[in-house]
Amino acid sequence: MKPAIDIRDLRYSYPDGTVALHDVTMCVNPGECVGLLGPNGSGKTTFLRAALGLIPSSGDVVWFGNSTGDYRALGRVSLVPHLLPTALPVPVSVREFVESAFTSPAGRFTRWQHRAHRREAVADALARVDLAALADRPVDAL
Repeated sequence: MKPAIDIRDLRYSYPDGTVALHDVTMCVNPGECVGLLGPNGSGKTTFLRAALGLIPSSGDVVWFGNSTGDYRALGRVSLVPHLLPTALPVPVSVREFVESAFTSPAGRFTRWQHRAHRREAVADALARVDLAALADRPVDAL
C-alpha cells in the first residue's frame, strides 16, 4: 500500500536565511491520524505550506503516490487556515467555509463538481469533527 504522505528531507529557509525546516522526514499511511504539535513559531504552518508546495522548498514530497507538483494529488488535500480575519468581508457560514476546502487551487471544484457530491462531502466532514449542528452559524461567531 502506498503511503498517503511520504516526505523525505524537507528543507525550507526564510528569505533572511533563517532555517525553518531542516531534513524533515515523515510517512503517513492511509487511515492513520497524525497530529502536528509545537509551540507558536516552531514551523508547523511552514511545514504544511512546504509539504503542499505553497512555498519553495527542497526535498521529496509525495501525496498519494504523486509529487507535490502534480496537482491531481492535491485535489485530495486542502489547507484550511486556523486564523481568520476578525471581520470577514461577507458573512460565511461554517458549511460554506468547509465547502471552500473542496475547491482546487485554480478556484474550481475538482472531483466534487456535482452539487450532491459536494453537499455529501461537506456534511461528512462536519459530522467527523462534530460540527454538523453548527453548520449554519457564521464562522466569525464560533
